[in-house]
Amino acid sequence: MTHYLDAAIKAARAAGEMLQHDFEKPQRVSATTQHDIKLEIDIRAQELITQSLLGEFPQHALYGEEGVVGDQATEFQWVVDPLDGTVNFYYGIPHFCVSIALSAFPKPA
Repeated sequence: MTHYLDAAIKAARAAGEMLQHDFEKPQRVSATTQHDIKLEIDIRAQELITQSLLGEFPQHALYGEEGVVGDQATEFQWVVDPLDGTVNFYYGIPHFCVSIALSAFPKPA
């Protein structure tokens, strides 16, 4: 189980470094709603996480706030919010994070 945790930490740190690098810089808005905003960096961070996790575990799926990738019938599914706290990030409030979880749905015997 630690290899999954190690992979998640590696992906989260890589995305976190990207976010820190772009923090307090002008951001490209992809979409807005009454209570949320989508930034181009959300998509870039999820792509980085996807490449990292599915590069290591190509048989897994990934459910992200920015889209779904991989075989949806697989036993292992990563759940990702690449920029949890997008509104804070956009307004320069340093309270945001990268969220990654692994959900396992054992196949019936």
